Amino acid sequence: HVLTRDTIGLKRTMEQLARLSKEVPTLETHAALARAEYFNLKDEYDKGSEIAEPILAASTDREFIGRTFAISNKARVLNHQERFEEARALVEPVIANLSDEERDVVAHYANLYRELAHAYSGLGDHERATSVINEVLARYQDVNHPLLQGNLHSTAAAIALAAEDPALSREHLAKMDEAFRPTKNPALIAQCEHMRREVRRLVRTIMPEAAADLGELDSVVDDMSSTARSLLSECHGADERAQYALDLVLKRTQGRAGFLFSYEGEQLRLIAPLHGVEPHTELMERIRTDIASGPVNDALTVVTAKPARASLPPSMKPKPRRTDYSTYLLTITLGGNTRIVGAVAVEAGSKPLVRPQDEFMEVIARALFEAGDAGKTEVRTR
Repeated sequence: HVLTRDTIGLKRTMEQLARLSKEVPTLETHAALARAEYFNLKDEYDKGSEIAEPILAASTDREFIGRTFAISNKARVLNHQERFEEARALVEPVIANLSDEERDVVAHYANLYRELAHAYSGLGDHERATSVINEVLARYQDVNHPLLQGNLHSTAAAIALAAEDPALSREHLAKMDEAFRPTKNPALIAQCEHMRREVRRLVRTIMPEAAADLGELDSVVDDMSSTARSLLSECHGADERAQYALDLVLKRTQGRAGFLFSYEGEQLRLIAPLHGVEPHTELMERIRTDIASGPVNDALTVVTAKPARASLPPSMKPKPRRTDYSTYLLTITLGGNTRIVGAVAVEAGSKPLVRPQDEFMEVIARALFEAGDAGKTEVRTR
C-alpha cells in the first residue's frame, strides 16, 4: 500500500496490524510504522515523524525486517518537504553499505535509490539524478514486476520533468503506463493519469506541436444514459459495480477524480474507490450539509478543499494547491417520495464540470439501490 500510495488500503492494514499486535507483540513495531506511513501519505508529516522517529533512533541498521524500507520512507518525506540535502545524507550511507545480495531484494532497497535520485534532482543536479535512476533501471531491466518497473519509470519521468526534458519524460511515461495499466489497480492508474497531465503540461510549454500525440485523459467508459443501466447490471459484484458507477459519473461530468458514497442510516459510507487516497474531512462535512439541504442537484455545491495528495514523488515544484469538488446526490423515487441513497463528490480537472442529467443520476442511484449497494438496505460486510 505504501508503494502504490494507497491510503485507503493502508488504513485497513494498519487497523488489522494494531489488532494483531495485541496478540503478537513482535508486530507492534510494524503496526506503529504502518500508522506513521498512513499519516505521511496524508501529508501529516509531524504525526508520522512523531511515531517513526523514536523507532528508528532506538534501532540499528537491519535490526528488524523493514527498517531500511522505513529509512527510504523517511527520505521520501524529506524530499516532499524539499529538505533534499537531508534526504541525500540519509540514504547515501545506507546504499554504500548494501551488498549485491541485498540489492536484489527490491521490496526493501530499491526505494533508497529512487529517493536518492529525487534528492539530487531537488538539489538541481539532474544529471546525477538521471544517472542514479538509470543505473537501477539497468540492474532490474529483466525483472518482470509491474510495481517495481512502474515506480522506477515514475521516478525517471519526474526527474525528466524537473529537468524540463519533454522527450525523456514522454519515454518514461510510456514505460510507466506499460507497467501500471495492465494491473487494473486504481491507485496505480491514477498515478499514470497524474503523470500524463504533468508531462502534457511540460510538452505544451516546450513543444506545443507535439502535445496532441499524448491523447486525452478521458475514461474510455461509455456513459450514455440509455446503456448505463445495462452496463451496471453486467458488473460482477458490488465493488466492481460501485467503481463502474463512479467511472460513468466522472465521464459524464468531465471530472478528474471522485468519491462515491452510499447513504445509510444517516451515515456516509465510501464504496468507491476502495484503493487510493481518502476523502478529506472538510469534503465529508460538505456532503453531509448537501444531504441535509435536500435532494436538489440544480445548483452545484462546490467545496474548496485540500486535494488528494499527488500519488507521485515530487516532480518540479511540489507546492500546496486548492482543488474544487462538486457534489451530486443520488436519489430515487419511492411511493411518491424522493429518497437520498448516496452521493458523488467530483474533483474538477482541466475541463469545466458538466452537471449530469437527473435521469442519468437516477439510473446510477437505482442500479446501486436495487443491488443493495446503496441506501438503507441490507448492510454488507466488505
